[in-house]
Amino acid sequence: MGSLYVKLLGACHQALCAVFAALGSVGRGPTRAGTGQRDSWKGWDALELSGRSPATTRERLLFPEHSVDVVGEYSAAVVPWPMKAAAVQAMLPRELELGPQSLTPSGQHPVLWVFGRQRSVRPNFLKVRGMRYSEFIVAIPYVQWVSTVNAYRGPFTFLPRLYLDHPFPVILGILFGLAKRWCRFRQDDHSDDLSSLFGISSIVRGRFTPHGPVLTPTQFPLFAGMRPAFEQPLIDKPVLGPLLGAYFDWELDRAWMQALDAEVEIQQAFLPGLAKEGYEVKGIDQVPLGAFCFLVPWTVTLPFLPSALRTQVV
Repeated sequence: MGSLYVKLLGACHQALCAVFAALGSVGRGPTRAGTGQRDSWKGWDALELSGRSPATTRERLLFPEHSVDVVGEYSAAVVPWPMKAAAVQAMLPRELELGPQSLTPSGQHPVLWVFGRQRSVRPNFLKVRGMRYSEFIVAIPYVQWVSTVNAYRGPFTFLPRLYLDHPFPVILGILFGLAKRWCRFRQDDHSDDLSSLFGISSIVRGRFTPHGPVLTPTQFPLFAGMRPAFEQPLIDKPVLGPLLGAYFDWELDRAWMQALDAEVEIQQAFLPGLAKEGYEVKGIDQVPLGAFCFLVPWTVTLPFLPSALRTQVV
């Protein structure tokens, strides 16, 4: 029964994604909420994404096969935040728990705050310009099943909240089981400010100061410790139904990256365990859990039952 549900969900997502991508390509659909959207970082317009990324996690795990993926490009600031483990655990559904990791000391767990701009989002079979929208992501890597009965227990990455400025990808995300919400964005070269859709109250703010050269991720030695956090399958909790999985392939070998100093201010406690507070972090060129901006192509599979994952014997 669960497998049939996921197949129907995937078919609906595939059809709607094709329609929304086509509408976005010809400039139809609702106007994005907010002002001052940033398509890329200052001086990055001439950068090209070329070549193919070698498969990583997808080769080490046996994923359900799909002929259709969703593809796109993301220009974003990534701010790692070592938070209290109890607060992060409160953001997880009861089926999941924090898993082992070496990025933060005992009693803490890393959370990724990602402020960015999506472009060219479309099904891989549809050769159109695709959708463009702003997207803020809260990502918790290194989570695992509480139960030990599944062949693959973890690690997964869980996304407790995503904010976007366009309703089309919000609808698609909900079909994926993602906790997407529609809000307003105000962006410039050095900041993102998210506010409620029908009000002026701020939700979260990010301030960024890029510095140093634009390089590939492998040219930042301190990024090596954080990279596995970008190579874990997703697991998410829909409003109804079982937990859903997907493989989000950050094609990091095709990406460009720059270090930045960042400051995040939580203006609303929009998740369990969150408090109104601020955090500052230095760049990835200075500290292992440092902030950076990147331009990266990505591919994501249609949803599947994460209990179907199997570890591949090498």
